Amino acid sequence: MKAKSSPKTLEISIREIKIMASTCKPKLYYFNSPGRGEPIRQTLVYCNVDFEDVRFTGEEWAKQHKDQSPLGMSPFYEEGELKLGGSIAILRYVAEKNGLGGSNPVENAQLESYSDFLFDVSSKLYGIVMGPEDKRDDCRKEFMETVPKRLGFLENQVKSTNFLPADKVSYADIQLSASFHLFGLVGLGDVFKDCPKLTAIADTISKSPQLIEHREKTLKLPSK
Repeated sequence: MKAKSSPKTLEISIREIKIMASTCKPKLYYFNSPGRGEPIRQTLVYCNVDFEDVRFTGEEWAKQHKDQSPLGMSPFYEEGELKLGGSIAILRYVAEKNGLGGSNPVENAQLESYSDFLFDVSSKLYGIVMGPEDKRDDCRKEFMETVPKRLGFLENQVKSTNFLPADKVSYADIQLSASFHLFGLVGLGDVFKDCPKLTAIADTISKSPQLIEHREKTLKLPSK
């Protein structure tokens, strides 16, 4: 019969993982495009984390990386023995580790809610950028008709023009700035025209020198 691990043994194992995670260079795996991996990249860049930005094509994902992923999905993240899958989970982990999480359970819940919202809204770009050519105009039209109203709900949640949801930078602010920048790149920046508070937050984050450099050097739209 296999011996059961004692609480002390488990405690040591967890401590060892934490030590390895704190000393190993992190790796973020995602396609060579913005998408769900970009807010994580930009959070790491904003925090000046030295990480390996592993990018690949769809073909390379299927052949080389999918079996590496703990959940068989992209993005995924490695830090020593730690392996994480799931966009929001990775984003929240790297943010909290670097001081960009919430200050209490309420703020944590709000941040995760805003992050989920922004991931969902940004996913609507797929049909515009990567969809069939004959469907892209319809996707663009639907985007411009629906997204401004949805962003209005988030605008109403902002109590000031500082940050989401408190008076300090969080990963939701960086994610908002990433979305704002990406929408502008594809000619859809007008969706923010009735959201002055969200625009102010995005502009503040976008002035970060490290983010400016990252976006100029690496931010690329996928080519079909």
